[in-house]
Amino acid sequence: MIKGLLAALFAVIVLVGTTPSANAYEVTPMRITLVPAEGRTNSTITVNNIRDTELPVEIIVKRRIIAEDGTQSFVPADDDFIVFPPQIAIAAGKSQAFRFEYIGPPPTDAAVGYVIEVAEVPVVPPGFTGVQFAYNFGVAVYVEPPRAFAKLATKARIENGKLLLDVANSGSKYALLTGMELVLLLDGNRRVYGSAALAELIQNGLVPPGGRISFAMTLDNLPATGTLQAEFRQP
Repeated sequence: MIKGLLAALFAVIVLVGTTPSANAYEVTPMRITLVPAEGRTNSTITVNNIRDTELPVEIIVKRRIIAEDGTQSFVPADDDFIVFPPQIAIAAGKSQAFRFEYIGPPPTDAAVGYVIEVAEVPVVPPGFTGVQFAYNFGVAVYVEPPRAFAKLATKARIENGKLLLDVANSGSKYALLTGMELVLLLDGNRRVYGSAALAELIQNGLVPPGGRISFAMTLDNLPATGTLQAEFRQP
């Protein structure tokens, strides 16, 4: 599985009996930005079938919705994109490019987040019993207005031995916290957590434009009380 924003979606089809061997496949890129006002409305995803068997896949488009606790949900959004081919069987050891174009209204004030899901279509052989695994990969797509930017304001406090953070984004671009660094001032002592550490500490660190998320972090040697300041910034 891919951690953080670009987590691979994972599905399991349960039958009965033995389990056949199965390998994943490769999808690139995993993050794409489109700016319709600048003529950037289309891009390409490449799927590389590293198996020794045929790989049937289909493309599903979903709109990303982020709650204040950082959890994410997805709603169908196929009408906002044209995808070609929408589904295909990729031969063993071969690659397939999927072209897609955004046809929705150009955003003017805030970016819109989508996931283009590359979903394996399970094929159950006649007479097969067992557990068949299907791997689905979600490619993050952000449709942005021109000159989009993220502007973060962070509030922090300590409660029950954990660092509680409230991060608001007043900008027009999605902010990925795990791609930044966190600077803490605890009673005047400075701590810096880089992107690698944040990827382990933050489960869902995507802050939508005009939105906010709140979450807790467990840190070593965290005092029970004291003055505290926190800032997410680009490294």
